[in-house]
Amino acid sequence: MKGLEKTLVQIVDSIETIITTQRSVQEFMQGQLEANEYLAKRIQELESKVILMEHEKFVLNQISGLIPTQEVTDVDISRD
Repeated sequence: MKGLEKTLVQIVDSIETIITTQRSVQEFMQGQLEANEYLAKRIQELESKVILMEHEKFVLNQISGLIPTQEVTDVDISRD
């Protein structure tokens, strides 16, 4: 009977170890999921900013083509 008790205790201990390990893995995976969600949100925000900056640059380039400018050359910077 002693051998059977020892085996049962070892089985229960192993099951407890498995449960503890699974909980640790679950907590780790939850942390990873939260980190991934944060990173995905941050990437979306940065992509939006890049799109807005590219659009702004495009608009400025288009506007600069509409406004006539004159290049200034041979400017005398000496004072009287």
